[in-house]
Amino acid sequence: MAKILVVGLNPAWQSVMAFAELRPGRVNRATESVSFASGKGINAAKVLKRLGHEVHILQILGGENGRRCLGGCLELGLHSLDVWVETETRQCSTLRDLGNGQVTELIAPFTVGRGAVADDRASAESDSAAGNSPDRKSQPLLGEPERITAELLNRVDSSEGYAAVVVCGSVPAGLPASILPDILRKVCAPIAVVDAWQGFAGEDLGLATCFKLNREENASLCGKMGWAPPDYDSRRVTDWVAAKGGPGANFAAPAFLVTAGPDVAWMLRQGRKPLPFQPPAIDRVENSTGAGDTVAAGLADGLVNGLELEDAFHRSLAMGSASCMLPNIAEFREEDFLSLLAKVPTA
Repeated sequence: MAKILVVGLNPAWQSVMAFAELRPGRVNRATESVSFASGKGINAAKVLKRLGHEVHILQILGGENGRRCLGGCLELGLHSLDVWVETETRQCSTLRDLGNGQVTELIAPFTVGRGAVADDRASAESDSAAGNSPDRKSQPLLGEPERITAELLNRVDSSEGYAAVVVCGSVPAGLPASILPDILRKVCAPIAVVDAWQGFAGEDLGLATCFKLNREENASLCGKMGWAPPDYDSRRVTDWVAAKGGPGANFAAPAFLVTAGPDVAWMLRQGRKPLPFQPPAIDRVENSTGAGDTVAAGLADGLVNGLELEDAFHRSLAMGSASCMLPNIAEFREEDFLSLLAKVPTA
């Protein structure tokens, strides 16, 4: 189908453990445990690959966890455009309490600093495919974060002809947040779904086709821009949509798709009536981790297939809800998705 670039600079080696009952402050023995490559970018890329697209993922990798993530990407059929650093790729743990259905996330920090290395793409891929570990010590030092930023930008180019770019997740500490809009400028894809808020302000907002944010993230963006966040509970969002573009604004206001887990999601667009969407109710949540990443991927898939934004959002919400019905992150059954698709009314 389409060639899509996913920008997920902060991947993770993910462990998901299930417990009959999770008891804080006690020794807890898992009944199930599985580990795999994850992070918002890899999650979204996995969904897009499953939907039939050629997917490239731009990411920063380091250490043993980085090699594991690269191997996971190769197994998933993803083309990894990576910059290697000496800092160990973070590890994240998902703890599932099978008794009450609650899910707890533990996320390790990741900082890009001095001592980063630039890995040779072809060498790393062939070494990983052969089961060998690339020799990081032989690679040239990049040094300061500015040079790591340059290497990331060198990995992407508009000549690749990406049909869409999906930006997911946070910028690693130590890098300038402006790297995200800089990547969008470099790629020049006709569709840009942004599931991030760091680094975007003023005219940079116009680089996105749409922002897919949860309410907390949208509040952070509003604070950065000096906007008062919408009053979702009273549904008085029309004035917010009109105000955020503002008289004399020097950017084309994109669409904002604001989610809130199982609560009402909103489509907010300049000069348009705000549209509420109610995600479908599901009987039991197995694991909600990665549901937002699934929504972002579903949005991009719908848009590259010619759907109107409303239809793409409607469809992606059903996809995200379906992913909550399985214990594995960012995976869903086709029959669950199709069943829920008919149950996503506008509120």
